[in-house]
Amino acid sequence: MIAPYLFVAWNGHTDASRTLAQDVIAAIDAAYAKHEAVADVMGLHKADLSRQLSGRDPLNFWRLAGLSWAFWIAFCAARMARVGGIVLTADQLALITGFAALPKKMARMVLNIGSERRVG
Repeated sequence: MIAPYLFVAWNGHTDASRTLAQDVIAAIDAAYAKHEAVADVMGLHKADLSRQLSGRDPLNFWRLAGLSWAFWIAFCAARMARVGGIVLTADQLALITGFAALPKKMARMVLNIGSERRVG
């Protein structure tokens, strides 16, 4: 049997989709200087992107797939932060595991993770 909610037409944000859209907006702002650049990459007019981000139209993840890695890192970091996690790049992970593998014990290691990258 197919769940009945699969046939519901877009009717605006749910609490979960609103939170997801907020994370998308934050990641766009972190990775891109202008929303126009994002709309261009997604093949949308700026007004269409604005309607999707505000919840008047459904947000299209197929179009988001073309955005930069800077966007996806920021987006995944925002999603993970909601559950108390963090996202590490391969270089950050290599740094941490490298320090952890040193034969001399370290009293304290402080990492400043979260550099901001902007394109567009």
